[in-house]
Amino acid sequence: MRNVRCVVALLAIVSISSVAPAQEFFDDFESYAPGSEMHGQGGWKGWDNTVAAGAPASDLYAYSGSVSVEIGGPSDLVHEFDIAGGRWLLTAMQLIPSGTTSENWFILLNTYNDGANATKDWSAQVNFRLAAGTLTSNEGGGELQIVYDEWVQLKFIIDLDNNTVDIYYNDEFLASHIWDNDNHGTLQCIDLWGNNASAIYYDDVKLERYYIYTAHEPSPADGATGVATPLLQWTAGDGAKFHNVYLGTSPDLTEADLVSPNTLFTMYYHLIPLDPGGTYYWRVDEITADGTVTTGDVWSFTMVPLTAYDPNPRDGDKWIATDVTLTWQRGLGAASHDVYIGTDRDAVANRDAAVFAGNTLVPSLTPDALAENTTYYWLVDELSTAGAKQEGDVWSFTTIGPGGGVKAEYYMGMTPGGNPIVTQIEDSIDHNWGSNEVAGGVSDNISARWTADLEIAVADTYTFVTTSDDGVRLWLDGERIINNWTDHGTTNNLSRPIYLEPGIYRLRMEWYENGGGAVAQLSWETPSMARQIIPAGPLQPPVKAMAVYPRPGDTDVPQDVILMWAAGDDAVRHDVYFGDDAEAVAGATTASAGVYRGRQDLEATSYSPGLLEWNKTYYWRIDEVNAADADSPWQGPVWSFTTADCIVVDNFESYDDDIDGGTAIFLNWIDGWENGTGSTVGYEVASDGTFSETSIVRSGRQSMPLDYNNVNAPYYSETDRTWNVPQDWTANGVDTLVLYTRGKSTNDAESLYVVLEDSASNIGVVVHPDPGVVKVGQWTLWAIPLSDFSAAGVNVAAVKKMIIGLGDRNAPTPGGDGVLYIDDITVKAGPVTP
Repeated sequence: MRNVRCVVALLAIVSISSVAPAQEFFDDFESYAPGSEMHGQGGWKGWDNTVAAGAPASDLYAYSGSVSVEIGGPSDLVHEFDIAGGRWLLTAMQLIPSGTTSENWFILLNTYNDGANATKDWSAQVNFRLAAGTLTSNEGGGELQIVYDEWVQLKFIIDLDNNTVDIYYNDEFLASHIWDNDNHGTLQCIDLWGNNASAIYYDDVKLERYYIYTAHEPSPADGATGVATPLLQWTAGDGAKFHNVYLGTSPDLTEADLVSPNTLFTMYYHLIPLDPGGTYYWRVDEITADGTVTTGDVWSFTMVPLTAYDPNPRDGDKWIATDVTLTWQRGLGAASHDVYIGTDRDAVANRDAAVFAGNTLVPSLTPDALAENTTYYWLVDELSTAGAKQEGDVWSFTTIGPGGGVKAEYYMGMTPGGNPIVTQIEDSIDHNWGSNEVAGGVSDNISARWTADLEIAVADTYTFVTTSDDGVRLWLDGERIINNWTDHGTTNNLSRPIYLEPGIYRLRMEWYENGGGAVAQLSWETPSMARQIIPAGPLQPPVKAMAVYPRPGDTDVPQDVILMWAAGDDAVRHDVYFGDDAEAVAGATTASAGVYRGRQDLEATSYSPGLLEWNKTYYWRIDEVNAADADSPWQGPVWSFTTADCIVVDNFESYDDDIDGGTAIFLNWIDGWENGTGSTVGYEVASDGTFSETSIVRSGRQSMPLDYNNVNAPYYSETDRTWNVPQDWTANGVDTLVLYTRGKSTNDAESLYVVLEDSASNIGVVVHPDPGVVKVGQWTLWAIPLSDFSAAGVNVAAVKKMIIGLGDRNAPTPGGDGVLYIDDITVKAGPVTP
């Protein structure tokens, strides 16, 4: 993490060349009267003085003080600057009320000429797709989830010397922009722009100089491999006059690793030879004229080895074309390369003449035609001009074979569901239909769902890319990673980079076409693999089981967890494996006593392993079985989870959209539809396979949305959960009930309370000390000593029912309404802190 500060007062001690006079700017909007038009005030104006008259000041929401600016559509505010050179930080606080529709933008323009023929470079436009709940940038990059009903920061780090802008939302990186027109390197204006019926609010817009006091932009880049020359270079931190350079073989650099003290130059050449293939760590501490030292970040690089390295195909890769060209990086001093390839690993390792493919002067070779669905082993020995040989390691890859692909289902209408009009296996998701037929004679008003088992052969950081016209969304193992469910022209949407270990992952992509052209494609890329359509091979029909709960790697799982999974397409029955030894679970068969837990019917997609230990990791596997299919059984991957070190009352992760199966949230937390109060739990329409909240969560993937309405009788709102077996909330010395709540600033204040009832029907009520907690738009801890309930006569070793309510259940009077989110209800050993 960079050590950065925005300091205006230090301008006198920092010498920066080619920088225009500082033009810091700040507007907290406190000087404007609420409701007044801001156009023409404080340097703000509309886009071209005719398109929009500017936005009004508002006191409905405010981040600081009592006034913000209200941007409704179509409306905008523009503030012009004349800045060239240097680094700058532009920030603004933003609040988007839930329920806001259409779209809204925050735009940073680097060129702007007022008038009808304005010249603009929309160089850092942030697009808030309010209907989809996500935001992107016109620079591409990833997408982030919109945070509603609370103030978040938009941040633009602007480097006018290098013509770049880095965009952050709520401290998460979104995208980068590089100026590419003739007017680069200047900042002319910012633009707050709206196009929605309801308003978005901005406050505290600030532009200031941006200082970096650490050394930065290292060369070689941090983590670089194949470095041939030990020349270290960097960009000096602001105000630095001298530099201390450290270099060593451990990231824990000490004074013994100081190789160049007090150097005046931003480069250092290490004269002592570095070991070929060795990994080295280095750091530059910056020293100002007054002797202040700023410790730098530790960077690393790896020298070129003597042997060949960085093979393509990657070692262990699969589904490689039979006409592949093998490539690698040249070892240090290599003049030519001996290549061996064959299907017998020992023959290759022993360099048998039968598997010698030849000597080449370039680091690539196309072998004779390869067989399909076959594993090949290969190696490269490096030869110097003097004939010295550096023997290489054995690598492997497997060629593509028959089968594979993705299950495609096409539906009438723009929402996938119901009975498909066409179901088929496709090699990949790679369609550009134009205005022609998509499926079943239909070209418009059509949707599709593709599902597949995605096999990762090589651990890497994968970025998924959808190319679509119109809407698209993508899930990986049940987590939505791309969401652009809007009408649009052909658009690339990128997921965040996701590190994936080798294994099987469930992939689902949904798409719709409204009218006009139709495109649906799915690609991926990694740092070592160029972007390409995901082919058959990695994509396999969804025949393996998919973990539903717990998700792979989940922590804080209840000790009485019920394992749940989704069946593979061809399954008739399920073999269940469970234990606390990963290798034992991975290698188990139906003869493995203790690990094999039996065969279940198709409809039985859950299993209770019994009461588990606290804070322990467990492993499980589901094999899908169909005696009529020669490929059966389909062995599943090994999944893991770790139990909590407390009592988990409810983390809301196990609920889905299965009403018949009883796992919808409102069938477990009973609301006003059954208890007659003003509460509603969950949503009327399921999304992402659940009726729960999936965007506003404290941890995991779900929380409970509790809508309360005390405007009408009975003037209080409650949701309750009842256990068939009374719960012992005293185990292992726990003594504090903990829950997290998050409200909205638009909520009406109401008393929040918790009721516990024991098996003897004794009841205790605890009321939150602050009725305004339901208006707090961030997750808030409420820790309640169990002694508060015991004092009311409740036996906390036999808890039968828990109630969460708003209002006054004993003396109800007309009140207000709102929505409260609840997550992570546990019982812990106190004291408990956030």
